Amino acid sequence: GQLAQGLEAKLTVAISDTYQSDRFERSLIDFEQRYPDLELECLIAECDDLIALVQRGRAHIAFAELQPAYPPDLVSATVDECTEIALFVSPRHALASASHIDQNSLRQHRELRLATIVNPYETRAGGRVWSAPSYLMLLEMAQRGFGWAPLPRWLVTRWGNGELVELTVRGWPRPVAVDALWSRLHPPGPAGSWLLEKMLA
Repeated sequence: GQLAQGLEAKLTVAISDTYQSDRFERSLIDFEQRYPDLELECLIAECDDLIALVQRGRAHIAFAELQPAYPPDLVSATVDECTEIALFVSPRHALASASHIDQNSLRQHRELRLATIVNPYETRAGGRVWSAPSYLMLLEMAQRGFGWAPLPRWLVTRWGNGELVELTVRGWPRPVAVDALWSRLHPPGPAGSWLLEKMLA
């Protein structure tokens, strides 16, 4: 009956690892009660990959690190919660025991940075760099001592297992706002709209 009334059979939500939201977790509890038979799929992606997932119709809704501009076929709205990105290294890394760290100090060591799948070279930096499309992969590289990485603080708290130390560097940590994104051309159905309303209330 719900399908006949226009309810989608499946809702796909793509989320950046920058975004850890108690509101999202609470909303999922209500969502499960309200739509017990609807299939929910959660994807993890970052930046341009999240935009591409929504544009291609692979995801109905995305929660992404705020960008200065979006393609005209997307709608965006900033959620209330912010997150923080800080710099982390393994305790065995040379920077972990440095008394003063500035940008020059960072340039002398390998950076572990995010690179999206759809635009891997768009933010290419000079110097020694390893990249990955996921913050969790960067976290694991940093734990193994391969370099320093900007990581969401919540991710390190939850998954770092005490194997990373935060670097004290001017300008860090950085607050990150998060946008909800969806398509103008293929807007979410009733269940997706309900979830957006909960997240943006």
